[in-house]
Amino acid sequence: METQDSESLHEGAVNNNSSSSELKLQTENFEKVLKSMSKDIQYSMLTDDGYDHIFDLYKKWLEVLESYQVTHHQYIQIIEEADRQSYLYDHIDFQREIDSFRRYSEEWFKLNKPTPPDVKPSDSVSQLSRSDSSSVSSNSDWVREEQKRIELVEKRKVLEQKQKLRETAN
Repeated sequence: METQDSESLHEGAVNNNSSSSELKLQTENFEKVLKSMSKDIQYSMLTDDGYDHIFDLYKKWLEVLESYQVTHHQYIQIIEEADRQSYLYDHIDFQREIDSFRRYSEEWFKLNKPTPPDVKPSDSVSQLSRSDSSSVSSNSDWVREEQKRIELVEKRKVLEQKQKLRETAN
């Protein structure tokens, strides 16, 4: 159900002609969905639902976060200065929750990343599975690289958001 909600919210974020009240409502809905998805992902981490499944959930969470940030930025741009300052002040706690969840998730992925099985060259069975092992290794390398890419994109977005907040404060 959250996936459908997040997909419809993502589509709504693409519409640049939204009014202030529509953007505020979309932002609030994104916040609810992100909080719910965060709880679901944390539960999956605690119950060990599998690295790949959790990674897929996290990627969806990042997509919703990106849509939220677009909508949030659009909303900030169209509201009055006094309302903007109040909104940003109220928004601090949510941003801290998001940052905390992101750090928690990144740490969890680092600690739980899959490792390739041990391969002994003298074992005839393991010699047959060397290609499988290299495939697992390349897959884990891909996952590691994809995670780094996602982290860099998110860091860039956070830096851009901070810069925009500084510009609006001045």
